[in-house]
Amino acid sequence: MDSHFKICHVCSYYGNILFDNLVSCQKKFATPKVFFYTMNGTSKQYANKDYVDEVECFNSIDRFFFFLKAYKAFTKYKKLYNGERFDIIFAHSLFTNGYVAYLAHKKYNIPYIVMVQNTDLNVFYKFKPYLSGLANRIMNNASKVIFASQSYKETLMSKHISKNLYADISKKIAVIPYGIEDIFFHKEDIVKKEKAATIRVICVGWI
Repeated sequence: MDSHFKICHVCSYYGNILFDNLVSCQKKFATPKVFFYTMNGTSKQYANKDYVDEVECFNSIDRFFFFLKAYKAFTKYKKLYNGERFDIIFAHSLFTNGYVAYLAHKKYNIPYIVMVQNTDLNVFYKFKPYLSGLANRIMNNASKVIFASQSYKETLMSKHISKNLYADISKKIAVIPYGIEDIFFHKEDIVKKEKAATIRVICVGWI
């Protein structure tokens, strides 16, 4: 894969160092673009990069109307990338970003990959079950369906996939955990300490 390979990331919550690291690393072997669509007036991080196209396109009320919000996002996508050809689109969630990728695929015939997130399983499927048919269409038209963990895959496949699509979607599934920072592979940067009698552990995370 050379640097002329063009990837468009559709990510409505790009203000997270996890995604920024993922995309910046791709610059070594491809030309990434990020369609970072957000709510009007929200503060963002990591958007001041030459490969990030930050677009405000919906308000707080639109968040309650899935198709209206998606329509506004895709309208901005078409205006921003009019005539630009990507080799593939990577949607960073099944519903919110996957539907935009699905619409781009239908209009421009661009293949796309979709990643299933915790929000998809525990918010959209749970509180918006009327969108489950749409999720099946998004996955059925995707080139790949990616999960960050085996448990996410098992949950979706056992509870939410239509029987008539189960075999086809199963063939395109991959479990790929999120990457690890490069620093953990550089042993010379790690300062070792003598083990204390009592080991104390702190876990810091973001939900």
